[in-house]
Amino acid sequence: MSNENTNNDLGNNIENTNEIILNEKEFDKKIMIINKEINEKYHKIKNYDLKKIDNNIILSISIFPSNNLVCGFGNGDLKFFNNEFEENKNLMIKKAHKNNILFIEIKDENNFFTCSNDLAIKSWTKKNNIFENDLKIKEAHQDTINKIIYFDKLIISCSLDFKIKIWEKQNQNYQLFNVLSHQNEIFSILIIDNKLVSSGFNETKIWDLNNFNELKAFEGINCYGRNGLNKIGDKTLIIGGNLIILISIQNYNIIKKIKNNFVCWSICYCDGNLFIGGNSNVIKIYNLYENSEPNKIITESKEILGILRLNNERVVSYSTDKVEIFE
Repeated sequence: MSNENTNNDLGNNIENTNEIILNEKEFDKKIMIINKEINEKYHKIKNYDLKKIDNNIILSISIFPSNNLVCGFGNGDLKFFNNEFEENKNLMIKKAHKNNILFIEIKDENNFFTCSNDLAIKSWTKKNNIFENDLKIKEAHQDTINKIIYFDKLIISCSLDFKIKIWEKQNQNYQLFNVLSHQNEIFSILIIDNKLVSSGFNETKIWDLNNFNELKAFEGINCYGRNGLNKIGDKTLIIGGNLIILISIQNYNIIKKIKNNFVCWSICYCDGNLFIGGNSNVIKIYNLYENSEPNKIITESKEILGILRLNNERVVSYSTDKVEIFE
């Protein structure tokens, strides 16, 4: 694929300031939406109304390497499903947290971490075919913990208390190693090219993971959702808020700005396409190489909290009351 294609506008929705920076493998891929032709519409194959199932609300979903799913609920439960969203009730964990499991960080098939607005971070390990809570950080923050990342034996957490905390495992427990700060609430964090990105209200920062020094701060650039940060390879950062902004992680130049008519809470990137969801029932799909208007998926949800790539042909979206699978 020629580099000329990367300089095309997406209709009137994108302002280009540079060419998009991708890994070489990305250039070799056909530009398709999860192996579908660009103009082919996604069809809903599954729709789960959670209120009809157990009158509960879903707040987080993560996917294991096997494509099985784990879901965090408002009552503090964890439930496990296969990629057809059939529940494995043997794995269910009741009251994994006191309430509102807001993010689930997968380490591998047998280990994951959870956080909640009960201020705790927990580690879960599979033993004898069930997941057990083997570590807990109590009162990890002073306000709701929005997201956690596991990285090189560290846990990194961000919160509405304006803090990012780095936890290091010592003697089978996690001890506080470092604290970083924003001027406002922090909604999401991401690791890209050995750098930590943190973003929240009116501010995005980039930190050096080697010494946690601040490398760059962007005032007025923000994300509003726990799933509002994403990346293209290890070279391009994607920030979703009032605008969708692509930034080179190497020189911190803004590459593209995508104007959106709703606030973005979640971004999923795959094969040259951005799937964008937020405070709307519409998922927009922007192709980064085509000079065209975005495709749309109309969901039955009032809002989209998260969008995940389930496998090569399926996309999962979820809101507080519905999970929908498209193919």
